[in-house]
Amino acid sequence: MNTLCICSKNEIYKIFQRKKYWIILTVTLGITVCGALIGLISNSIISFSSQNYPYVILSLCCYVFVPFTALMLSSDLISSECERNELRFLLTKHASRTELLFGKLAAVIVYEFFLTAANVIAALIFSLIFSGFTSVNIFAVLMSVVITVIPIAAFVSFAGIISVFCKNGISAFGMGVAAYGGFTLLGLVFSKISSSIFTSYLTLYKMIIGQNVPVFRLFLGIGVLLGFSLLFLSAASMKFEKREF
Repeated sequence: MNTLCICSKNEIYKIFQRKKYWIILTVTLGITVCGALIGLISNSIISFSSQNYPYVILSLCCYVFVPFTALMLSSDLISSECERNELRFLLTKHASRTELLFGKLAAVIVYEFFLTAANVIAALIFSLIFSGFTSVNIFAVLMSVVITVIPIAAFVSFAGIISVFCKNGISAFGMGVAAYGGFTLLGLVFSKISSSIFTSYLTLYKMIIGQNVPVFRLFLGIGVLLGFSLLFLSAASMKFEKREF
């Protein structure tokens, strides 16, 4: 466990040392700010409810920001480093292959949660400015961000298995985007099986923000996400153990 924590810290440091991930964070925050200025100002062509704006941004994070940055990060940290033979050196640091892989994926989860929380908090601040503290349920917004850790972990696990099986970063990212689109389309076309597809629960938070919480569907969603996460992680770990560097 100590080795896993060290691997995670090293990978987190590596992520935040790369300028492009600070640029991505800045761009997403810029989108959030622009959306607030355009949508929350009265008489605007596009309008958002100030109460719902944090949830609009959270949905945008779940469907767009998190998936694409997770695929980018996992392809950089796994496929690209395999391609450049950088992992061979890391494996001499008394860390097993599984610990190294899980450390990388844990670092991706930390970044994705940071990106999501930063954007939602920015949206929340604008909502409070425009409509006052009494109109927005701050606790519900924050709890929605917290529970979104589960879908983030599931998608990062998905991105991880794609990156482990691909030989380079470009193919990993492209394959990941195609697979994400395929899962999403499958859930939309075959609605009867959508409840068993993990991409159907990326916005799991929506189940806890209403007055009546659908307890069965909530636990079903959590179970599906955790089940897919374990499946992806197990397959990724087995493949990573056998991969040649």
